[in-house]
Parts: sequence; structure tokens; C-alpha cells
Amino acid sequence: MRGSVHIKVPKLIEAIGFEEIDRLCRERHCQARGSTGEHSEVWIGLT
Repeated sequence: MRGSVHIKVPKLIEAIGFEEIDRLCRERHCQARGSTGEHSEVWIGLT
């Protein structure tokens, strides 16, 4: 089964940084990635 959720986390990025968010996601078998496709770049601060 596969699903996706797009959420903005600017305060979390500011507090711990994207690298830490990515690490936390990987520990939970999730991926932090861009919203325009599987191999898209993550744009920090994009509104």
C-alpha cells in the first residue's frame, strides 16, 4: 500500500534543519521529498 501527504513544516525546519527531518523520516521508513514528483527537489520555504 502506498500513500502520500504534503505538509509544510517551516518551523520544524528552522528548529532542527532538513537533514534531521530526513533522518527522522528514514527511521520511520518514510521519505521527505518534493511535492512535484518522486524525484523532485525539496524547496525549503516554498509557499
